[in-house]
Amino acid sequence: MVGGAANGCDSLVTLNLTINHSATGTDVITACDSYTWIDGVTYTSSNPTATFNIIGGAASGCDSLVTLNLTISAIDNSTTVNGSTITSNAVGTSYQWIDCNNAYSPVPGETNQSFTPTIDGNYAVIVTDGICTDTSVCQVILVDGINSHNSEIELSIYPNPNNGQFSIDLNSKALIEITDAAGRLIYSQHHMSGIKELNLSFALPGVYFVRLVSDNRLIINQMVITY
Repeated sequence: MVGGAANGCDSLVTLNLTINHSATGTDVITACDSYTWIDGVTYTSSNPTATFNIIGGAASGCDSLVTLNLTISAIDNSTTVNGSTITSNAVGTSYQWIDCNNAYSPVPGETNQSFTPTIDGNYAVIVTDGICTDTSVCQVILVDGINSHNSEIELSIYPNPNNGQFSIDLNSKALIEITDAAGRLIYSQHHMSGIKELNLSFALPGVYFVRLVSDNRLIINQMVITY
C-alpha cells in the first residue's frame, strides 16, 4: 500500500483468508401416509424427495443444504368376514379389536388376528406395525350366522363408494334400512324391490350399512360416502 504507513512510507499487508463451504446433509425419514418437513410442505409417496437451504445453518455460518429422503410405510387395514369370524388382512402386526357400537372401545383380551364375537355387533380392528397405526372400517357381525354370505337374497349397491347418490338393486321385496357407523337410522323403506335410485347427499362422509330384511333373512352390506 503506497504511502500507507504513518510516516508516509509504504505499508505491506498480508491477507490470510479462509473460505468456508456450505454444509450438506440428508434427512432420512420413515413415516406413515405423509410427513410434513422443515419447509412446511407435506410429502407423500408421490413426492418423497426435496431439498431445503438453511441460510447460515452450518456451524461455520455458511448455508446448509438439506435433502429429504422419505420412505412412506403403508399398513393393510382391510378385513375379511367368514360367517361370524372377522380376520385382519394385515400380517406381522399387533391387533386390538374394538366395538364400534360402544364408542369404539377395545374388546377386552381380543388381540389376535381373527376375532369371533359372542354377541351380534359392529366391530373393527386397530392394527399397528411399529410405524403406522390404522383402523379398519366397522363390520356388522351376526353370531347366528345370518349375513350376506349365506343368504339367497341378492343386494347390489352401485356406485360404491359414492357421493350420496347411488342405486340399490334387489331381487325380491324387502325392508331396506340404512344406518351410519354408530347405528343411527338415516333411511328406511318397506317393500322395496328392483332398482331404486337414492339421494342421501345430506349424509356426512363415512361408512354406512345397508340392511335388507325379507322373510326372516338378513343381508348387511357396507357402503362408503365420500365427497
